[in-house]
Amino acid sequence: MHRLLISLALLASSTLAGYWAFAPKGLCFVRSPGDTAWCSWLYADSKEDSTWFHTQTLTLSSQKASWDCAAGGVAELTITGTGDSLRSPTNLKAGRLVDVTIIQDGTGSRTLLWGSAFKWPGAVAPTLTSTAAARDKFLFRLTATTAELVTATFDVR
Repeated sequence: MHRLLISLALLASSTLAGYWAFAPKGLCFVRSPGDTAWCSWLYADSKEDSTWFHTQTLTLSSQKASWDCAAGGVAELTITGTGDSLRSPTNLKAGRLVDVTIIQDGTGSRTLLWGSAFKWPGAVAPTLTSTAAARDKFLFRLTATTAELVTATFDVR
């Protein structure tokens, strides 16, 4: 449940216009009245989805990390080198929100290359906080093939 609250706080702190609505299926963020096509449901509503808010600790292998969304829609990755990369996530469920936290190691100033499925405003990924142990959080809305940035919060303490 704390992950859900973190995601809600991220959205509430963003400049994205919209409002929260309660419906029989759960909690929904709606950009504008009547815009239910963009509705993202924020809770596991079936046994199949019971792992959606499970936090995965992603690991680097040869400076690359993989994220299987079927194992959970919340992930953490500690980057340890310049040029580490997070591959495009797999097993995407269109309309879902996923949350990834990128953590700098004890040295800091690490960079991350993002897989091609991650989509950014202006097609430019943001610069990560470079401080040692810094935590940057990203919330994405999934399509069948992409993860589109909804909001990002930098240097979370």
